[in-house]
Amino acid sequence: MQAKKMKKLTTAVIVGALLALVGAGKSFAVSFVNQKVCSAIDPSNFRDTVIAGKDWTAETCQSYAAAIAAPNHQLGCITNDGFVFGAAGDALTLATVPNPNCGW
Repeated sequence: MQAKKMKKLTTAVIVGALLALVGAGKSFAVSFVNQKVCSAIDPSNFRDTVIAGKDWTAETCQSYAAAIAAPNHQLGCITNDGFVFGAAGDALTLATVPNPNCGW
């Protein structure tokens, strides 16, 4: 019985030490600051904001909005203080880049 408890304690100590070593110096936090976002907007119904890939353009955002039947689209950025958006565009007019611009 005593040997079984000692084995469990030893295993717990080893696992704890391994977790401490693996996690040492590493941060698992994810930051989205300066991340591009694209909003597809149906003013009377919904706003769908998605993370935009680094290769996304205003045209990509416009196409995304059209694909989900949203008449408007808007380019945005995530900042330390929240979101910033440029002026919205529609099927014929591209949205404007936000200020500050995170890479649009």
